[in-house]
Amino acid sequence: MNENDEDWRFYSLWLEDISKLREARRQTSVFFVSLNLAAFGALGFVLSPESQIPAHFIYVALPALWLANVSWLATDGWYARLTWKKFLFLHEIERELLRSPLTDEVGGGKPYRTLGWWLAMERVLPVLFSVSFLGAALSMVPLPGWLSRLIH
Repeated sequence: MNENDEDWRFYSLWLEDISKLREARRQTSVFFVSLNLAAFGALGFVLSPESQIPAHFIYVALPALWLANVSWLATDGWYARLTWKKFLFLHEIERELLRSPLTDEVGGGKPYRTLGWWLAMERVLPVLFSVSFLGAALSMVPLPGWLSRLIH
């Protein structure tokens, strides 16, 4: 492929598509963070003695919140895989061009996953929220009799 304006337009379209995909992933993360923070606020209200709402409500809310966080992990995984595939395709396009700005910026090779990828906000926060919800449930709601006997 000779380097010409059409090739660079195609390359630019792919870059723009990746940028939009990354923005959608960020917006999804913002939504789920907001959802979890609102859930914490709601649970704080529901579990306060003034609310007059039975504390056993958390046994219904907790699975729903866990499901939301599993959904967050699945959605983020989909975005990450799609972005990864698009970057690999973009890398292939750059091989045909005389210049490779993205590959040069990344460091000369294929994109790679590091420990930072596994510790990214989108991976860690759903797990932390889920553990926090479980901790809130265990500390604020008396355990059912059979579970209490099992632990003690």
